[in-house]
Amino acid sequence: MMGVMKTEPPKTGMAAGADERPEHAAAPDPLRLARWVPGSAAKVLDCAAGDGTLGAQLRACGRWVAGVEKDPKLAATAGAQLDEGVAGDQYTLTLPWADATFDCAIADVLYARMRDPAPFLAEVARVLRPGGL
Repeated sequence: MMGVMKTEPPKTGMAAGADERPEHAAAPDPLRLARWVPGSAAKVLDCAAGDGTLGAQLRACGRWVAGVEKDPKLAATAGAQLDEGVAGDQYTLTLPWADATFDCAIADVLYARMRDPAPFLAEVARVLRPGGL
């Protein structure tokens, strides 16, 4: 006799089949995320650029956007949509920009996936202008 499989409904706010690990989270809404970038931020660093979708939204609003992405294929796709794109592992990467280059840095779910985000956060802080967000 075959047993009946019971399934639980998805957790509130999560896609069916997703669990609480960030790598299974639903894709972010770039328009919602773009609203968090201050209007005064002319130069934006996207720390987990993915395919450049969010950065492209920001560029459409007249911002200069650079992206960092670990996956080389995604970094190339992002770089085609952004002002600059860099492929590199956020754990070991020294960002190629001068101190105080950016007005704002964004990082969707990147920090939730990092074992120790402190070194990368220090590097991001270096390229943010004083008072940057």
